[in-house]
Amino acid sequence: MIGLSFSGGGTRASAFAYGAIAELAAHESGSDGTGKSLVDEVVFVSGVSGGSIPAVYFALHGAKTVPAFRDNFLYKDPQSSFNTSVSLFSLLSVLGGGLNSKTGFQHWLDKNLLHDATFGDLTRDNAPILWVNASDIFNDTIFTFDAATFAALCSDLGAFKLSEAVSAASAVPGVFSPIVIENFAGQCDYEEPDWIGRAIESPGRSLVLGNQARTFRRYQNLQENRYLKLYDGGVTDNLGIYGLVTYRERHESLIEPMTPRRAVNVKDLLFIVVNAGTRPRESFLGKIEGPNGIRALEAVMDTLMATATARTRDDFFREMRGWQDDIVKFRCGLDEQRLRELIDDRQGWDCKDVQFHILDLSFDQVMDRELRAELNRIPTAYVLPQDQTDMLVKTAGELLRNNPQFKKFLDRVQ
Repeated sequence: MIGLSFSGGGTRASAFAYGAIAELAAHESGSDGTGKSLVDEVVFVSGVSGGSIPAVYFALHGAKTVPAFRDNFLYKDPQSSFNTSVSLFSLLSVLGGGLNSKTGFQHWLDKNLLHDATFGDLTRDNAPILWVNASDIFNDTIFTFDAATFAALCSDLGAFKLSEAVSAASAVPGVFSPIVIENFAGQCDYEEPDWIGRAIESPGRSLVLGNQARTFRRYQNLQENRYLKLYDGGVTDNLGIYGLVTYRERHESLIEPMTPRRAVNVKDLLFIVVNAGTRPRESFLGKIEGPNGIRALEAVMDTLMATATARTRDDFFREMRGWQDDIVKFRCGLDEQRLRELIDDRQGWDCKDVQFHILDLSFDQVMDRELRAELNRIPTAYVLPQDQTDMLVKTAGELLRNNPQFKKFLDRVQ
């Protein structure tokens, strides 16, 4: 089993994510001897902002993502659909809620990349679970385009366009207007899941999960939440993984959200967090002056983002290690009859033989100082020179190929 998560960062993030996908495609899967690659073992993919674009494309096309995504997106110019001119009108548009509406970017995606595909079109064999992550900033929480969220809204996720989800996940405040989602709560037979009451009423539950639970309850009040306003997912989680932490906390059993059959038969799980975040490009520490104005605001935002990302990463790694321990405890506690019901092949099976290989790829791991500095100078934009795109793709592939956890995973599964 393989899971992937792609950070925000415009085309820089898309190219870095594609490099990881391409590297997985270069390795044959040892699971069934059919000659398939490791991309065919991906069961989950999550994306934020620029990382949501390769996430949805991969969910749609699987192994065909290589090299199609490079040619159909990375070497194209979606930024041509943006309004980037400086004028009185553009300044007023920013103050009015956002310079760009969803129509330009979303239309470009549908015309050139996604072709009006919806979540309901994710029907190919072995298609992974897809999460696209935006921010519900007026409810102070992550907004994940998934079945549970849309059930609370009495809305049909299957009919929702992937391009609109990407637009929401990429709607940087000021640069873009928010994506507006209509809430139809009360118009279906929605029953509140048990985890919501537990998260609100039980002491000791995480504050993030409690806030998500209260938000789901607020969604039932149409007077206050008739139209949800969604912005860039990087505002709440720029790695696209914190939702997995809280998803685990929603459940009381040791193994959920994994099923008992999957928990008994799994041997190796690889999860790759692809982080294309950059460090601030300008330092004021060598002089007494500055920063002032916009530079000071940028420095504050960079600090907030970097701190939140570090906490998210650490919480996720800790939760995944705990999940591995819980699965071992579950497996080793099963009686013989239950094992016979669940296990596919007992030959060589060991209840303790479960390994979670959790790793992240980031520019900080690049040993060459000049290359690392060059990567950190690549802007958050939706069009990049081809040489920068190729450099990002190559770097991600090399980082994954040389990662000790990835090598250990390959040794065990091939």
